[in-house]
This record gives sequence, C-alpha cells and structure tokens, in this order.
Amino acid sequence: MKCSVAKDLIPLYAEGLCSDETVRELEEHFSDCEECRSLKESFSPPENTEESRLKFDPFQKIGKKIRQSKIVVTVLCLLLTVVLATIGALGYGELYPESGWLSFSGIVRNIEIDRMANSFAKGEIDRFAEFLDVPEEASDILLARLKSNYRDELSGQKCKITARTSTSASLGETTLFGSYVTFEFERAGSITVLFEKSANSKYRIYADNSSGLRIAETIGFIGTYDRICERAVLIGEKTENFLAVFGRDCLAEITEKYRLFSSDGSEVVSAFASAPLYQEDTDEFYCRCSLKLRDSGGNLAVIELDALLGNDVSFCADLSSAEILNGGISEEKLAQALEILAVSERNTPR
Repeated sequence: MKCSVAKDLIPLYAEGLCSDETVRELEEHFSDCEECRSLKESFSPPENTEESRLKFDPFQKIGKKIRQSKIVVTVLCLLLTVVLATIGALGYGELYPESGWLSFSGIVRNIEIDRMANSFAKGEIDRFAEFLDVPEEASDILLARLKSNYRDELSGQKCKITARTSTSASLGETTLFGSYVTFEFERAGSITVLFEKSANSKYRIYADNSSGLRIAETIGFIGTYDRICERAVLIGEKTENFLAVFGRDCLAEITEKYRLFSSDGSEVVSAFASAPLYQEDTDEFYCRCSLKLRDSGGNLAVIELDALLGNDVSFCADLSSAEILNGGISEEKLAQALEILAVSERNTPR
C-alpha cells in the first residue's frame, strides 16, 4: 500500500471505520513505514476497534431501538393484563354479589359510607342527610330532631371512628349491603350505626340503642319509619300480626292473654293503625289504633287508643287514651281485651 493511500486511511483507521481487510493491509504497511506509523500513533484510536466499529454501526442502533421497543411492549402487556384482570374480578363481584368479591358498586358504596360516617363524626348533619333514605312526609321532623339530638348530646365532643364491618343480608331475591360503623365520642361513649343501601341508591340507617342516647333512637326511627307504616297496615285482619306488633318484647305473655280472651270463641276481628304521627311536646311518635272485638255471641265493640312507637318497630299501647264503643260485649270480655294491650304497656321499652 502506498503511503499516500495509507495517510488518507489513517483517520478512518483511528476511528475504527475500516474493513477488516483494509485494517490488515494498513498494519502491514505500518510495520515497514516509520513515517506512517508515527502518523498513526499521533491519532488516539479507541482501545477496542471492534467496539468502536459497533458504535458507528447503524444496524446496532436499530437493534437497540428494537430491544427498547420490546421492553416497552412487554411492560404495557403486563399492565393491560393487570387492568383486565381487575376489571374481570370487579365485574364478577357485580354479577354475583353473594360471592363476596369486590365490585364496582361496592367501591362506590364504601366511598359513600366513608363520607357519611365522616360527616356524622364532624356533626355535619345536613351533609350527612344528603345520603339518607328519609320518608318525604317525615323528613323535616326527623332531620330537625336528629340535629337537635346531636346538638344536645354530642356537640363539641371529639369523635373517632373505631370500627367498620361490611355486611350483607338477603331479602327475597334482593341482597342488601351495608356497613356497621362504630363512633366513639369523648363523653357520650360509643354508638354503632348500620348504613344499609336501599333500592333508590340512598341509605337506611339503624343504631344500637344500648347507649341510651336520644340520637340513637332518632336514627332508629329514620331507618324503620316506612317499616312502621307497613306494619300498621299489615296488622289488618291477621291475629298473629296483631300479637306480634303489640307483643314484640313479650310475645309469650300477650299470646297467653289472647288465648284466655278467645277461649270461648271471642276474637279480635281486625286491628288497624294510622301512619306514624309526631307529638312535639313529648318528642315521641305514635299511631292511632282501632281494634274491633267480637264475642262468642256475635256482639261487637271497638277500642280506639294511641300506641307509642319504639325504634325497634314495637307498639306500646297507651291505655289512658283508650275510647270504647261497646255494642254489647260484657265488661269481663272488655277487661280481658284491655289486659292484652296492658301487657305491651308494661313491657315494651319506649
């Protein structure tokens, strides 16, 4: 190789851009030509000409991009798999709620209950009430009473949520979901409230009344108000309903009293109650009840009286309000009928 050619190739040689054959010829020339060898040494070629060659290899750059793309695609596929698996699990929980799997609606329900619980703990009753399934005809009274109770019994106290437990219950073909939340107040103690999602996407609430607080009783009325209305209608002409309503906490005793009354063929023909009414001066709810009696001789009598309502859907007869329209039933039979109601007056907690 001529020196003129070698001198032109030395820069390329130093950068590692010559082919293997050209490198071989150059190195043979350097062994014989001191001038070209010195010129070559004046350059700073990389220690590893093979690596240098790869550095400037365009195919190597393309290969690197391909490898990077593969990594990105693999990561995206893994993320997509996780997302699809999560959606599938949530969808399964939505289709089969009895399975206990987490579902889309379950996540929404947990968020809503958290908001309600935090609002109640802070005393933000209006915000708390936004989620409540409160009967329209009684909403003003019940919410005013809830605010009043909170102000009188819980206002100014620190509160923390100490426990929360999810629950579900089957009602026919419908599964009801909710959570028990326990609130620990600084002086008033603890109140456990059940938040149960109803069909209209709002919440019924029920409370453990062991604390003896009026607000727990009010929460109970909010949750059971429509059930009280239903039960008032369901008393109807079914004796067992009449006994269950007035004898919820003393069913055995009231059943025994009724058996004594009906031993000669006498019976309570029907029992109806009005929708719940509110008595502001005593801060109590009550129904006006009408009971039709018939003795063994076919004689009739009607007893009308008020029944105070417990938040456990129990009726407590108020005999002092009783009015009797007697169509010929003996005083003994009337006394036996009133004794049935007196059982609930003595035993049902208000």
